[in-house]
Amino acid sequence: MPFDFNDINQVKKAYFDKLQELEKRDDEKIDLITEAAKAEQKNAIAREQITTKLKIEGHPATIIKDLVGGQTSQQKFDYEIAKGVMKAHEGSLKVLYSKIDYLRSLLSSAKKEIDIR
Repeated sequence: MPFDFNDINQVKKAYFDKLQELEKRDDEKIDLITEAAKAEQKNAIAREQITTKLKIEGHPATIIKDLVGGQTSQQKFDYEIAKGVMKAHEGSLKVLYSKIDYLRSLLSSAKKEIDIR
């Protein structure tokens, strides 16, 4: 079956488009990692500040952990959301890598067919 050069050009275009998308998504990933790290840092700082405050106020050590957890729940929530968004983004990157691999294999098969002729 002869290879249609219009198809190969479409595959090349799709391949390079996906590579550009990957570059953009990698930049987004860096931003998401930074955001998650900042949220984790905010949570840790808030927990430490509240723990110190409660110790100074003389609260029993047995309840400090529970009090801190209640008072830092928003920071923990923000961190968990940032982490979840980052993981979802990583999943979508895996899909994009699969598409790129598929297009790369199509190009490789086309090259082999052309070389045979």
